[in-house]
Amino acid sequence: MNNKVRFGLGFGFVGLLAGTAGAQSFTELLRAGDNVPGASTLVTRIDDVDVNTSGDYLIELDSDGPTTEDAYVIQNNTIIWQEGTSTGFTAPVGYVAGSYVDSMDINDNGDVLLTFPLTLAGSTSSAQWVMVRNGVTVIETGVTPCNAPGLPPGTFYSGLAEVWQNNNGQLLLGANVALGGTGNTSILLRVDVDSLGNIVSETKVAMVGETLPGHPTFIQGFSFSKGRQAINDNGDFIWYVDDDNNPPGSTLVDSYMYINNTVLFNEADPFPVAPGEVFDHFSTAEVDINNSGDWVFSGFDRRTGSDDSWIFKNVGGVNTVLAHEGEPVPASVPGAFFVAGAGFGGIVPMSNNGDVLWYLD
Repeated sequence: MNNKVRFGLGFGFVGLLAGTAGAQSFTELLRAGDNVPGASTLVTRIDDVDVNTSGDYLIELDSDGPTTEDAYVIQNNTIIWQEGTSTGFTAPVGYVAGSYVDSMDINDNGDVLLTFPLTLAGSTSSAQWVMVRNGVTVIETGVTPCNAPGLPPGTFYSGLAEVWQNNNGQLLLGANVALGGTGNTSILLRVDVDSLGNIVSETKVAMVGETLPGHPTFIQGFSFSKGRQAINDNGDFIWYVDDDNNPPGSTLVDSYMYINNTVLFNEADPFPVAPGEVFDHFSTAEVDINNSGDWVFSGFDRRTGSDDSWIFKNVGGVNTVLAHEGEPVPASVPGAFFVAGAGFGGIVPMSNNGDVLWYLD
């Protein structure tokens, strides 16, 4: 979600950002070697964090506890999920939480969204997956039907890849479905839920095997990485799709970035901030969209070498370069350095004011 900061530091320190760029303060929350809040184990690793605009935070961590129960999710110093247990959700009979959380998100209302595998109690093998919001299971793979218009009767969710939530009960969901009860087809959906976690509507955005309007070939796949899609509070979403590259398709024109149902860019389009250049592939791009419909893009033009990676934003229809590989670093960074470009990846959160959090290498 564009209003939040999401980052992890491998050495086990998590900080909260506050104030303006020139007046930051940092508060240490947890580090390796600390006691896990509410448990008799010690933190050994911090795997992921998320924080909303109120400063409410989530931390996914590993500990020195028994290997089948050593992973936790902490919300504001309280355990809300633990591997090998049913902490924080109602587990199906005979099942417990698996060894990790795949998606973890807290929005500005404090709604917590988790996706994770289940295992049979006493086993370490993943059996199925659940998506849990505020302790309520929204989707259980192999069980929950997918009723999006255009799908055949008997279709159910067969996999969960990634999910993005806004502050209004709207989810952008990358998943797999068993069409008519068979197969495992990748799909992108807009799912709306009520305050109790019940699904109230499902809309198919795109699905592997279908051909989008104006495209020469069918959809080959998506890339459901956290930073490659986003949804704002108006329900507008930015997303990536990759088509089949066999004739009449081509590897030079087969990937697209969309906002809702409108093409934002094809990979062969002119690069907006590099005259004479075109986009390269979008398979490693990172994007975000705010409530004004402004967006940010981190990715590549088609040159090779040391000047092909960029971060730029579009605010009110105006493109502004934030970083370009090979150019001097921003004036606020001390020293006569140049942007190396590597390490842009991950996420590029954008606020409703058009500010962007990004990583400089």
